[in-house]
Amino acid sequence: MRRDRGWQANDFDWVRADYMAILSTERSTSLGELQNATTWSLTILTGAAVVVGLQQDFPNSVSMVGLSAIFVLGTHFGVRAAKGYINVIRWAHIQRRILGAVTGEVSKDDVFEAIETYHIKWKSPITRWDLIRKCLFELGYFYILFGLMAAIAFGFFSSTVSNASRLVVIIAVGLASYEVSVFFDSAYMDVEPDDEARKLR
Repeated sequence: MRRDRGWQANDFDWVRADYMAILSTERSTSLGELQNATTWSLTILTGAAVVVGLQQDFPNSVSMVGLSAIFVLGTHFGVRAAKGYINVIRWAHIQRRILGAVTGEVSKDDVFEAIETYHIKWKSPITRWDLIRKCLFELGYFYILFGLMAAIAFGFFSSTVSNASRLVVIIAVGLASYEVSVFFDSAYMDVEPDDEARKLR
């Protein structure tokens, strides 16, 4: 029995009842956040990008500023979706450990360890590559961000675009890069992969 946080054998009764209910609520909330971030971001960003890109005189300075704003917004929504996805996997993994202990497939020690590792210490049960692959390809962020970056790059080197709008592009890329770097340096990216959790991805 793990004693570093004072777990007792009868603590599992609370885990199986009250904590399991908390996990269900957290999982539903995280799933909603993931779905909302993905649905709204991809819908809004795709629509906005099409509107900007279909301008007759594209590329121009106004369209470049618009695309830059859309790129920053898309990156922000992508980070939010990534956090929601990690949490969905986190709560589902702990739930499966608890159910495994109820059926006798895993020990109660394993449950307490999962709670300490993935809830108290807030480590991610999946690898960074698992997360990147899920967000970019399965959730579809790669396609819209790639399209935006291609349009921005095309406009950036166009003679019809002003230097001021090029500066806006540089700032936008810097802001998006900063948000991604902050996310990767956050506790969300402190990973301790678990093979069982990675199967849930």
